Amino acid sequence: MSCTPLAYLGKNTVDDGTDYALLCSTHAVVPDPDIFIVVQIIHQDEDGKAYVKSSYQLLGRKSFNSIEDSNLSYSFEGGISSGYAQGTISLYAEKSGTYKLYWADDQSDLTGYYPIAELSMKDNSTKTVTMGYHTVIPANATKLIATTGSLNVSDAYAVYNIPFSRRLENESGRLLYTFSTYSDIHIDKGNFWYVNAEANLKQALDFSTKMGSDYIIVSGDCVTNDSGPDKEWEVYEKILSKSDYVNPIWESDGNHDLRQDVSSGLKSFIKASGTDGSDSGKPYYYMIEPKTGDMFIFMALELNKSPGKYDVLTDEQLDWVTDLLEKNYNDRNIFLIQHAPVKGFGAGDRMDDPYYSGLMNPSKDSQNSFLWCEYHKRAYLSQIQLCNGRLPYIQYSCLFC
Repeated sequence: MSCTPLAYLGKNTVDDGTDYALLCSTHAVVPDPDIFIVVQIIHQDEDGKAYVKSSYQLLGRKSFNSIEDSNLSYSFEGGISSGYAQGTISLYAEKSGTYKLYWADDQSDLTGYYPIAELSMKDNSTKTVTMGYHTVIPANATKLIATTGSLNVSDAYAVYNIPFSRRLENESGRLLYTFSTYSDIHIDKGNFWYVNAEANLKQALDFSTKMGSDYIIVSGDCVTNDSGPDKEWEVYEKILSKSDYVNPIWESDGNHDLRQDVSSGLKSFIKASGTDGSDSGKPYYYMIEPKTGDMFIFMALELNKSPGKYDVLTDEQLDWVTDLLEKNYNDRNIFLIQHAPVKGFGAGDRMDDPYYSGLMNPSKDSQNSFLWCEYHKRAYLSQIQLCNGRLPYIQYSCLFC
């Protein structure tokens, strides 16, 4: 938050220097600001070096209140930039009940988002929620609310005002493009394992249509491949053709797409995904986002369907992606998409008891070469499996290095 000093409030000598209290104004210009002045404690050490030791926000319609003293507080992890949610949320409940946490704007919860957490609380109790590595604060979120019923900010049990320094710089109306991410659709011709797959895909496409997604990224397992992939791909394509969603859909292959036989599975994937009509005819390819020039690279498990046990990327594919990264990493944002989750890579990693054992394994030569390349401005999208049987889509893990 950019602040301009308005008044000097005093100083206090401490063991390692002096604390100065300043009354500051923010540079935020909004019609009805909920934060308009800030008290900053500036610490100057014995060598004369100064830094902001702490910051207390004065709320628009409330008396002076330190965020740390409210019923709902948020301790952000140090060193992260605006837009990242990484940190710890704490809720104090005066009365027992079920409290739900939501991202909100100045009026109510954000449309299209599930609760961040649902907490069963006892009288005068406190619970915490950890926001993991590389989770984000959505565009348009200005508040975090805790509620036992109404989703209006004015009716919430507790409201946390997200500091301007932590909010995304751009509102959703200024986004350059949006995309949905699907994974593990698992069309199953025999309805043996995934009985709701077709209904789930239709629901997902309806959601993406309503949200106005510019395109859809699928990070693998479009089909189950229990009875052979071709018939299942036909069902997948038929659902797409009947949907109101008319924008592009880009797929990466997964272990189930190759399940019965890697060679025939790759041929089915190449045909169904349309890469047989590309210049390369390979199961790996890239596309360029037209508005920004951002690059989306779609990898393929070419050698084996079990990433945790075998190298799965050919030397040819690794040379191809390395060349793309070397030529483009300085000039554009790059997204790498493939199916297998990454062992020990961050958010959502169940190290003690992973549900899916086919994790990309850094101990394998080709996988290590692919995963730990030293290029910045790169995002990594892999599968996210949800186990509630309803929504295996509109979720992704996004890891930057």
